[in-house]
Amino acid sequence: MEVVVGLGSDLGDRMAELRLALDALSRRAKRMSWSRVYSGPARGFEQPTDFLNAAVWLETDCDPFDLLRFCLDHELERGRQRSLPTYQSRPIDLDLVYFGNLVVQEPHLTLPHPHRLKRRFVLQPAADVAPDFLDPLENKRLSELLQECPDREPLHIFPQAL
Repeated sequence: MEVVVGLGSDLGDRMAELRLALDALSRRAKRMSWSRVYSGPARGFEQPTDFLNAAVWLETDCDPFDLLRFCLDHELERGRQRSLPTYQSRPIDLDLVYFGNLVVQEPHLTLPHPHRLKRRFVLQPAADVAPDFLDPLENKRLSELLQECPDREPLHIFPQAL
C-alpha cells in the first residue's frame, strides 16, 4: 500500500529527529522517498522555535493500525508526551496523512488526515514527494490541493536535506 506520512519537529535537534524518524520508517517500507525539509512558524504554540516539516512516501505491507502504532511508539521513544495539550512542543510528530485510498473514521485513526487540506506545512512536502497522488475524498491530486490550500503562511526550504 502507498502511504504518505507527515513529519514535524520543533524541539531539540530537529533535523536529527527527522532523520531518526526516516530511519525508523524505512524498517516498515519496501520502497521509500522523501521530500525537502521546510521551516515554518509554530502557530498556536508558546515556544518560538520554528517547526521543521517533511513528508515521506512509502510502500508498505503494514495495515494502517499497525503503522499508526509503530509511529506512536517511535514518538514515545523520542520523548513525545501525548497526554499534554495538542499544541505542545515535541521532538517528533508523525502523522499518517494518506494510506492508499483508504477512508477510515475510527476513534484513534482518521484517514485521510482530517486537517490536511488546511495546512500548507502538510501539503507542500506531501506534494513534493507524491504530486500526482489522488486524494480519495477530494478526487484531486496533491499538487492541485496545494494550489487551493487556504493556508498562505510562508514556508522556507531548510538548507539541510534528510
